[in-house]
Amino acid sequence: MSRIGQANEKYAMDMAKEMEQRFRDGTLNYHYQPEHRLYEGGPKAKFRNNVEAIRLILKIIIGHMRMMGIWKIF
Repeated sequence: MSRIGQANEKYAMDMAKEMEQRFRDGTLNYHYQPEHRLYEGGPKAKFRNNVEAIRLILKIIIGHMRMMGIWKIF
């Protein structure tokens, strides 16, 4: 690996450690800015993306519950 690659990897690891520590301390309070452009489109696109995210989370939770033997209804 080149020196630049090593430096970038070290920086990324340092940032990850700092973010993890801030998360544990409760000092991590990230705010999304408009320039982050999390989705394309307007309010309808945002709503559609949020609904899809909720459905995905529910699939993950139900799958985990089935795997653990907690959810046997379905």
